[in-house]
Amino acid sequence: MNFAYPETAIVLRAPLIEDRYGNEVRDWVNQERIESDGWAFAPRFSDEASDAGRQGVIVGLTGLGPPGADVLATDRMEVRGLTYEVEGEPGEWRNPFTGWLPGIQVALKRVEG
Repeated sequence: MNFAYPETAIVLRAPLIEDRYGNEVRDWVNQERIESDGWAFAPRFSDEASDAGRQGVIVGLTGLGPPGADVLATDRMEVRGLTYEVEGEPGEWRNPFTGWLPGIQVALKRVEG
């Protein structure tokens, strides 16, 4: 997928470390920053039922990225200066008739704090 005005995002990847209780946790202080070009982002709305005539609540972003973009379910992404968590596995769009792979889709939720 080639966009006329693509955006650049930063993929944030943190190593696993052991906390003081022996649990494995992500070390966001020592995160790796990976520049990723060719993205488009759109608001993502809540799936919950709402009253007729009311707008859904924005719960994050949907990111559409290039084929093979290096994004994992455990990553975060920096988009337009804000940090988001990747929610779930990135999904590949693939045409079942031609095999064409236009790109990937990720659900992003704003990181608080």
